[in-house]
Amino acid sequence: MEKQRRGFLTRCRCGESVVLQTSGTSKNRGRLFHVCPFRKEGDWTHAFKWTDMSMVEELKDLTDKVDIIDGASMRLHKGLKACESEIDVLTIGLQELL
Repeated sequence: MEKQRRGFLTRCRCGESVVLQTSGTSKNRGRLFHVCPFRKEGDWTHAFKWTDMSMVEELKDLTDKVDIIDGASMRLHKGLKACESEIDVLTIGLQELL
C-alpha cells in the first residue's frame, strides 16, 4: 500500500478528484471525509481520509513552517543589527576624516 499523503487530499492515485462527504455510520455519524468517487467499501486502492485528520496534519505542517520562518526572521534581524552597528562605526570614522 502506498504511503498516505499528508494534509488534505485533492486527487486519488487513479487521477480522479476526491470529494468531501459526511459519514452516516453510527460510529462516525456526521464526521467529514475526503474520498475518491470510485472507492467502494473495503477498497484501499482509492483515496479515503478523514477530514479532521487532514486538518491536524495541515496545522502541524504549518506550525513547522512558521517556526522555520520565525528562526530565519530572527537571524535576519540579528544580521540587520550588525549591519546597522557597522554603519554607525563607519559613519563615525568618516566624520573624523572630514
